[in-house]
Amino acid sequence: ARAEIQGASLTVPKLTSPITNIVGSLGYDALTHDLSIDQLRGRLLTESLSARGDVLLTHPPNLSLEIDGSLPLQTLTPWLPQETVEEFRGLADVALHLEGSPATLQPIGRIELRQAHAKLPKISTIIDDAHGTLLMDDERIVLQNFSLQWNDQPVAVTATVTPPRGGGMHWRELPRIVATVDMPQGELMVAGRVTPEQIVVEEGRVTLERSRVQMRGTVDRTSNHLMALRFSGLMDVEELEALSLLPFPALKAWKIRGVAEVDGQARGPWGQWSQAAFQARVHANRLSVRDLPIEDLACQIEHAGRVLRVHIPSALIAAGTSWGQLTIDGRLPQQPSFLVEADVVSLQLEQLARTIPAWLHRSMNGAASAHVTLSGTWRDRSTWRGEGWLNASGDRLGDIPLLDRFFQGGVLGPLAEWLGLDVLRRAELTQASLHWRLAQEQISTQDLRLAGLVGTAAIVMYVQGAVGLDQRVDVVIEPELSEQIIMESRVISGAASLLKASGLIERFMKLIRYRVTGTLKEPIPRFEVTSPQELLKQLFNFSPGDLFQGVMQQPQ
Repeated sequence: ARAEIQGASLTVPKLTSPITNIVGSLGYDALTHDLSIDQLRGRLLTESLSARGDVLLTHPPNLSLEIDGSLPLQTLTPWLPQETVEEFRGLADVALHLEGSPATLQPIGRIELRQAHAKLPKISTIIDDAHGTLLMDDERIVLQNFSLQWNDQPVAVTATVTPPRGGGMHWRELPRIVATVDMPQGELMVAGRVTPEQIVVEEGRVTLERSRVQMRGTVDRTSNHLMALRFSGLMDVEELEALSLLPFPALKAWKIRGVAEVDGQARGPWGQWSQAAFQARVHANRLSVRDLPIEDLACQIEHAGRVLRVHIPSALIAAGTSWGQLTIDGRLPQQPSFLVEADVVSLQLEQLARTIPAWLHRSMNGAASAHVTLSGTWRDRSTWRGEGWLNASGDRLGDIPLLDRFFQGGVLGPLAEWLGLDVLRRAELTQASLHWRLAQEQISTQDLRLAGLVGTAAIVMYVQGAVGLDQRVDVVIEPELSEQIIMESRVISGAASLLKASGLIERFMKLIRYRVTGTLKEPIPRFEVTSPQELLKQLFNFSPGDLFQGVMQQPQ
């Protein structure tokens, strides 16, 4: 039997659109059950396809066909896992020979991809502008000259798939894969095999300018793509941040810089790191976190059930011994909570100033020790709660950023003006200590003590109050000045000697008290007694002149 086809259409279950405008010739031999296709041409959306060859209508059927034309990729979406690919479009120019039954079909020929686009929401990936050639023969499948944009990053891919023992083997029987991904930052290489259940990574390697990470493990071929990987090597976090194939967006805010030795394992859905369980040991000779230098770091990282725990048994921060731990609970993704506990002993301020770029012009030196406990919901500062203490001693501690302007402008400056003692503005802060608490977006203290020197004379400033996370200040300051400083005040002038003679100079100093509001950068001081003269009147109930006259009239 023979048939001439004119303007037919064909609906195929695995295509989203029918093949229309089909024309051509068919022949059928009932004795051999052979359907011969002289030439069939049709259209799939706006693209043309043609087929010729034979189909043996047995059970199962056997095909020997030549397929030529262009396939709109969006029509192939039923072939793709719907939970993995959200968008798929572009063109594939095909020139294929299909031989065998549908279950054992082995295509031979080539496929040219043009302007292919895919969106993979489960791993937050967009593949765009993909071009390349897929060559298939009896011996292997080769992907060559393949380029694309992976999350706006240019990527070139080469890959080879071969049967385990060369030609003649069944292609679905454990084929081996070797793939290389070239990026501007470096190279990703994967070698392994495919089983009906898994992709087995026998050797994986990420090679960047400063990173060398090896990996091995398995990725299930189920819809969840569960992985079980081990990894080790040298890792530069800054490089990995810029690597779109391995996104770590949460690390960017910490500005971690440096190379670390890493050894760990991970289990969970591929690409969905927040749902994975992993453990890792990290050691680094030198890192920086937000410009804070950390040396000889030993770290253990665990993540399970969306809870991340980082334990640091030892590290050096500016030669100071440190330890601590961090817990981030991400079970509520919109409201992740955290808990930080850390201690540092004998941190060297001079070394710290040399290693932080913003502090290079600072000249403080000495040592500091501190403890901090902090918890809350990361995006809601009103939930933050914490407490800790700080002790520091050395020279020019007032050069510490933020503290410098507050110490000079809010603490010493107003007192220097009130007493008429410009020398106070040149005071050097040599000691600082406090216990603090954080609640309702304010850091409060009842025992901040700042001690220093004015020339050879000692001064101490006792501070109570709070500083907001918005840098707003509301504190009360009680200075403790030496007799030598008081005697040099030009505002008190001659009354200073009378204060000393009457034994009231110590009481005078204790009555000096003022409040500072405003911000750390722009403090606003206000004294309880408007001037030293007013304070003298309160002490003696008359003017300094009356006091002088009274003293002169006393019997010798």
